[in-house]
Amino acid sequence: MAENLSSAKLDNGFDPKKTKAAIEKIMAAREKASTATGRSGAAVKALIEDHGLNKKAAGMITSVLKKDPDEVRATVGAFVLYAYAMGAFDQSDLFDDHIKIMRQVVDAVDDGKPGKGTFLKPAPIEDHAEVAH
Repeated sequence: MAENLSSAKLDNGFDPKKTKAAIEKIMAAREKASTATGRSGAAVKALIEDHGLNKKAAGMITSVLKKDPDEVRATVGAFVLYAYAMGAFDQSDLFDDHIKIMRQVVDAVDDGKPGKGTFLKPAPIEDHAEVAH
């Protein structure tokens, strides 16, 4: 493969039609990725507006959920322990009681309520035409 123009030759197998098709394919893939990024951003915005939770946490969990269920549990569990060790749970107030929320989650899991042991796979991007709320 030629790395610069001095070693490229039109008579050495260069096919303009194939090259044009390959470039168009790259451009279409990039446009699709850009559209997906926009849809993802809209979904995050809707999540934050609907639930008033932390945007960074939404990104963190979507990243973690790409892993297998055992690794998800190990990662989330370790994160909670690290946060505890660093004093992240040492203070709370009436408006942001993270300890109360963690207790509610533990109680729900103990009661077998939805969320226990379920890892949802994201739907294909075509199924997320528009994110509205």
